[in-house]
Amino acid sequence: MPGLVPRRRKRTPEGSVDEENSDAASSSSTGSKRARYDRDASEESSATPVQTHGHRKPSGARNGYHDEDEYTEEPHQPGSIVRVKLNNFVTYTAAEFHPGPSLNMVIGPNGTGKSTLVCAICLGLGWSPLNLGRAKELGEFVKHGSREAEIEIELAAAKNQSTNPVIRRVIKKDGNKSVFYINGRQSTQKEVVRLAKSFAIQIDNLCQFLPQDRVAEFAGLTPIDLLRETQRAAAPDEMVQWHEQLKDLRKEEKRVEIEQRNEQGLLTQLQAKQNATREDVERWHQRQELIMKAQALEKCKPIIEMRLLKRQVDEIKAERQSVKQELQQLEREVAPAREAQEDQELYRNTIDQVLKHRKPEVDRTQKSADAFITKIKAEQDVGAEASNQINVEKESEKERRQDTKRLEQAIAQIERDMQQAPVEFDGTAYNDRKAQLSRKIRDNDDRTGEIRAEMTTIASTANELKAKMQAKVNARANLDSQSGQQESKLKKLSEEAVTAWRWVQGNRHKFKGEIFGPPVITCTVSDKSFADALENRLQKVDLTAFTCTEEEDLQFLQENLYGAPNNFKEFSIRTAPQPLAYYRPPASREELQRYGFEGWLLDFVQGPEPVVAMLCENAKLQLTAVTRNQLSDTQFQALQDSRINGWIAGKESFQTTRRREYGASSTKVSALKPARIFTDKPVDAEEKRQLDDAIRDIRREIDELKDRHTQLKEELAQLREQSQQYAVERNEVEKEKSAKQKAYNDWKVLPNKKANKEDELRRLQELMADTSRRILEHKNTLEKSALKVASLTLEYAA
Repeated sequence: MPGLVPRRRKRTPEGSVDEENSDAASSSSTGSKRARYDRDASEESSATPVQTHGHRKPSGARNGYHDEDEYTEEPHQPGSIVRVKLNNFVTYTAAEFHPGPSLNMVIGPNGTGKSTLVCAICLGLGWSPLNLGRAKELGEFVKHGSREAEIEIELAAAKNQSTNPVIRRVIKKDGNKSVFYINGRQSTQKEVVRLAKSFAIQIDNLCQFLPQDRVAEFAGLTPIDLLRETQRAAAPDEMVQWHEQLKDLRKEEKRVEIEQRNEQGLLTQLQAKQNATREDVERWHQRQELIMKAQALEKCKPIIEMRLLKRQVDEIKAERQSVKQELQQLEREVAPAREAQEDQELYRNTIDQVLKHRKPEVDRTQKSADAFITKIKAEQDVGAEASNQINVEKESEKERRQDTKRLEQAIAQIERDMQQAPVEFDGTAYNDRKAQLSRKIRDNDDRTGEIRAEMTTIASTANELKAKMQAKVNARANLDSQSGQQESKLKKLSEEAVTAWRWVQGNRHKFKGEIFGPPVITCTVSDKSFADALENRLQKVDLTAFTCTEEEDLQFLQENLYGAPNNFKEFSIRTAPQPLAYYRPPASREELQRYGFEGWLLDFVQGPEPVVAMLCENAKLQLTAVTRNQLSDTQFQALQDSRINGWIAGKESFQTTRRREYGASSTKVSALKPARIFTDKPVDAEEKRQLDDAIRDIRREIDELKDRHTQLKEELAQLREQSQQYAVERNEVEKEKSAKQKAYNDWKVLPNKKANKEDELRRLQELMADTSRRILEHKNTLEKSALKVASLTLEYAA
C-alpha cells in the first residue's frame, strides 16, 4: 500500500540477510515516531492542523523552530493514510486514528476492533463489502442502536494537490445506502474509487489489501496469479505493460515456433514426396521420348500406308483377272445343266395347270368326308361313354357289396357293445386328484423361486466378500513390500491422499505431463540415520503434496480432486517453479565440512527431480546442514557469523535469526522427533494382525455361504425331482380320465350310431337294387351308337 515504506532486504557478500543499511534503520527508529495528540478523539477534524503534501506541521512549532522535546515526523508518501475517523461504526462510537508515514501495527486482544479498522479503510475508500469476506450489507456495519455511521479518511496529497484529500462516507442503516463526500463536496462512489486508484490504492488486490477472512483465498492463488497481483500492487504501470507485452511476445514466439515446426514438417514431407516421385519423373521423361518417336513414326505412316495400298491394288487387279477367267470357264461348263433346268420348269408349269382345274372337286369331296367323320366320331363317343358307365356301375356294385358287409359287421358289434355294462366314470374325483398334484407343483415352484433368489443373493454376497478379501490380501501383501509400506504410512497421514493417488494412477492418460505422488511414496532417504532430520524439516502438507510438471495438469487436478464429487481437503497440489539445479546451498562443501557437517539435507533425499525441487522450494532442504554428531562450542560460535541459518546436529534442530542492524542474533533449538515415515522399521504388527483376522473372518463367511449354497442346491434338486414325479402322475391321471370319459361317451352314443349305420345300409341296398336297371340302359345306348356308326359308314362308302 502506498502508505507503507518497504524495507527491501539484500544479501551481503557473506550470504547473510541484512536490511538496506544500518543508518536507514536507525533513522527509521527515531524519525518515524508519530507526533503525540492530546485532544479527544471525538473532536472535529477541523481542529487538526492542515496537511500539505504529506507533511504535518507540529502544533508547537513557532516561526519554523521547534522545541527540543518535540518529535519530528517523516513526510507521508502521496496516497498514504494520514487520518481515519469513525463514528458509530461497528464497535466504535467515536474514534480517530493517525497512522505514521511508515509501517503501522495495530495490536490488541480479540474483539478490540482491529479488523473493524480494516473494514473502515475498505469501505471508506469506496470499495464493496465483498472485498472483506464478511457482511454483505452496508447496514450491518452501523453500530447497534444507531441509524447511520460515518467514515472519514484523509490521504496524503500528491505533488499536484495543494491540500490532503479527505474522503467521507455516511452509511445509513435504513435501505443500506451511503453517501460519499470528497473535501466536503458530495460525490459518487466511482469518483472516490477513481481518486484512490490514482494513488495506486488497490483494495481488490489481495497482495496489497489482505483481510483475515480472505487469507484462505489468498493461499489458493496460483504462482501466476500471485505474480500478476504482486506486479499490480508493487510495480509501476509500465512494468505491468512490459510484462503483458512480454507475455504477448512469448505467445507470438510460441506461435512462430509452432509455425516454423509446421513449415519444417511440411518441407520434410515435400522432400520425402519428391524422393518418392523421382522414379515416376524418370519414367515420365522416358515416356516423353517414346511419344516423340511415335510422333515421328506417325508422320512416316502415310508413305508406308500408300505403298501397302498400292501393293494391295496390284494384287486385287491380278485376282480380278483370274476370277473373270474362272467365270467364263464355269459358264461354258453349266450350259447343259441350264438347258435341263429350263425343261423341268416347263413340265412344272404344265402340272400346275392340271392342279388348278382339279382342286375345287377335291375340296368338295374333302368337305363331305369331314362331315361323315365328325358324325361317326360323335356316335363313337356316345358308345364309349355308355361302355364307361357300364364299367363304373359294375365297380360301384362291387364296392357297395363290400360296404354292405362292413356295415352289417359294424351293426353287429354295436349291438354287442350295447349289451355290455357301461364304464364307471367319476370326473370330480379325477379333477380333485389333478388339482392336488398341481397345487404340490406350484408349492415346489414357489419354493424353487425362493431358493433361487437366496442362491443369487448368496452368490452376490460371496463375490463382494471375495473382492473384499482380495483387497485385504493385496493390502496384506503390500505391507511386505516397500511401496505397500509407504502407501500404508501415507494412509495414516491422509486417507484422502491415498484415494487421490489411486485416482491419478488410473487416469494418467488424461494428463499432459507427469504427475508425481506425495514424497512419502516417491522419495526415500539414502541414509536412514538422517530420517529424523528430514521428517522434522517437512510438514504434513509437504509429505502429502502432489507435484505437477504442467500448469494445465495443476488446474485439471485441482478441479477433479478439490471439486465435486471428491471435495478433498487434506493435501495440497503444487508445481516446482524452478528446476532442481536452481536450488543451490549457500556455502561450499569445504566450508560445510569445516563447520563439522556431513552435508546438506538435500544430499540425502532421493526421488524425482520435480518432487525434490518442490521440497526445496517449500521446506528449504538445500539451506539446512545436517550431521549426526553434536557440534562443539567453537563450531557453534563460528556458525553465528556464517551464511548458514538452519542446521541439524545430533538429535537437535537449530534455527538462527540475525538482525544485522542491531548486531545481534538468536538461535532457536528444538529436539527432533523420531522418524515414522522414512524408516526401515517393519509395519506395525497390529495392522498385519488386523488384516489377517479380517481375511479369516471373510473366509469363514464365504465358507458358511458355500455350505448354505450347497444345501439349497440339494434341496432344489429334490424339489425338481418331486415336481417331475408330480407332473408324471398328473399326466397319467389326465390320460386315465380321458380314456374313461371317451369310453363312457362312446357307450352313450351307441344307439344313435346303430341307427346311422342301419340308414346307411338301407341306402346301399336300394342303390344295389337299381344297379341292374342302369346297366341295361347303358347297354341299349351302346348298341344304338354302334348301329348309327355302321349306317354312316355305309352311307359314305356309297
